[in-house]
Amino acid sequence: MAPLAPESLPPHLNFFHLTGRVKERRSIKVSSKGVYLLEFIVTARKETEDDTEPRSEDFKIEAWGSLATRLDRSLRPGMYVYLSGVLASRVFEDRGKIKHLRFSLKAERLEILGG
Repeated sequence: MAPLAPESLPPHLNFFHLTGRVKERRSIKVSSKGVYLLEFIVTARKETEDDTEPRSEDFKIEAWGSLATRLDRSLRPGMYVYLSGVLASRVFEDRGKIKHLRFSLKAERLEILGG
């Protein structure tokens, strides 16, 4: 079987869907390019492979632009949400000149399912 040509691949192979509760949210910020950013943590339950008690996992979420401003007015800790978006990575250098790789989930869509 021949490999798929890049133009035939879906636009986001790293697309995610997540449901969980908002654990924490930070204040809205403005980036150096003038774009709004809202960061928050969503806790999702994860079933274990050995059928023991499900465990929770926290995910750092970023909402940018108009989604960030809309969520700034309505998103509160404890809300149950569904969100989808893409996995984003960035490399940064700390004060000691050591490079780090950081991942976050960039929300493109969020629906509040309950409070």
